[in-house]
Amino acid sequence: MPEDIGKITIPFDVPKLWIASENIDPVTIKLNEYYKGVWNPLAEKVGEDVEYIHYSTGTEGLSIFAITGVKKMEAYIPAPSPAIWVGGVMDVMLLIAAIAGMWYIKKRVR
Repeated sequence: MPEDIGKITIPFDVPKLWIASENIDPVTIKLNEYYKGVWNPLAEKVGEDVEYIHYSTGTEGLSIFAITGVKKMEAYIPAPSPAIWVGGVMDVMLLIAAIAGMWYIKKRVR
């Protein structure tokens, strides 16, 4: 009978190679228990070694379980805007023109 089962511990390990290849955020990995129509997250990280991250959780009985994780958000770095690039070129050209103008005026004054 399910009520005869006391609290049980469920340990599980997730390979780091799989976490990296799937781009999963290790903090989001959970063991979820399906109970009364709702998925409830249970697990917490308890350690790690070179190959695995170790998790463990306690539960009151047997049920349907699923290990889940969320993919990492990739950093979005926008490409430089053409308007910014053209503006930068224009600034350089104006600077060159100003230096050339000052050189020409200085040369005429002598």
